[in-house]
Amino acid sequence: QLKNQSFKVTAYPYFTLEPSLTSKNGQLKMPDISQYQQVDTKEEKMVVSFIQSFLDKYVSASLEDMAFMMKEPEILTGNYQISNSQIKPFFKDKQLFAFVTFDVIDGETKIGHKETMTLLLKQRENTYFIETIHHYLGGI
Repeated sequence: QLKNQSFKVTAYPYFTLEPSLTSKNGQLKMPDISQYQQVDTKEEKMVVSFIQSFLDKYVSASLEDMAFMMKEPEILTGNYQISNSQIKPFFKDKQLFAFVTFDVIDGETKIGHKETMTLLLKQRENTYFIETIHHYLGGI
C-alpha cells in the first residue's frame, strides 16, 4: 500500500510452483509385437530396402516423385538428413506394415529429433506402395 510517499507490506507475497514444461510420460515404447507375424527374411530385405529409399526421398524429392511411392504423397521440406533408421516389417491379417523409427537431422544446425511412423504397405509388381502413413507407432 502506498501512503504519504512510503510503502507498507499488507500481506505476504503469494508464490506458486513453476509449471513444468516437460512431460513425465517418457519416450514412446514399441507396440507389443507378439500379436504380429514375422516377415520372411527375403521379403524383409526387400521391404527394408524400399523404406530406406522412401526415407531418402522423403527429405529430398518432390510431391510428384513421391506419388509413385505413396497413395497420399507427402515430403519433409527443408534441408534434412535421415540417420539411425530402424525398420521392422510385420503382417497382421495379411496386411503388410512396418514400424519405422529414425532421426531427422537439420542440415544447417545439425540438431536432430526422433520421428516414428507406421507404414501400411501393398505389394506392387516387384516393389511396394505406401497405402497409409501414420506418424506414430501403431494404428494397425
